Amino acid sequence: MSDNRSPEDNANYNLHKHISRKFFKSPEEYLLTKLFTPHTNFVFAKNLFPYILPPKFKHICFWINPKFSKFWKESRIQSTIYHYLSEHNLDLVEMFENRLEVRSVLTIPHWHIICKSKLSR
Repeated sequence: MSDNRSPEDNANYNLHKHISRKFFKSPEEYLLTKLFTPHTNFVFAKNLFPYILPPKFKHICFWINPKFSKFWKESRIQSTIYHYLSEHNLDLVEMFENRLEVRSVLTIPHWHIICKSKLSR
């Protein structure tokens, strides 16, 4: 996915992976401690290393705590994402889960959400 990020974001992404490997067993372990409390089911978070997007577009990730992943089917994921977008006055442009062969985080289910403000037409 490196060609989907700006060179600066890609360099920051690689540095972040390197640092998280140095202080944690893996980037996944770092993310688990950063994203979830023991009872957090899911979280929405701004993607700190977004894909290249047109101006005014946002790249958000929907992360599911692996402890609760068995309770999440695609219909529930989509419903939760649509609800979040509605609450935050955002229009969906695209939502997707990366193909397995291009995922950098394998052990934490997550979806990418590309959206924009309803006010940005």
